Amino acid sequence: MQTTRSYLPTHKAKNFNALLKRWMFRTGIDPFTYAVRLAVILILMIFFVTPMLWLFTAPTKTNDQMLELPALAIGSLNYIPTAWMHLMSYLNGIVLRWILNSINYVVLGLILTLFLRKQKAFLLFSANRGCF
Repeated sequence: MQTTRSYLPTHKAKNFNALLKRWMFRTGIDPFTYAVRLAVILILMIFFVTPMLWLFTAPTKTNDQMLELPALAIGSLNYIPTAWMHLMSYLNGIVLRWILNSINYVVLGLILTLFLRKQKAFLLFSANRGCF
């Protein structure tokens, strides 16, 4: 008869097993799967958030600072108005037209979605009540 040696005292091992069973019951997955999912989420967050951070720090740098400073380093906040003027001088301020077009698409899409959802909700409610 072989005995297994536990590195934890028996009362601590029982507590750990009870915690592990409770964890499995509550989450439905084992801790390793949870850790893998958490790692994947963190990697994806870094992958998608880093370019957005760069978009906020890039207007604070001059051309020379873009080459010399680290990518996410913040340059001078006094350079932001100059960067905005350079952006507005591109094709006589076409960027403002692009911003307005984006706002129009969002607002019209929202209105259309709300209108269609309202119609669908009315039809579903009427069908459930036996009106049709």
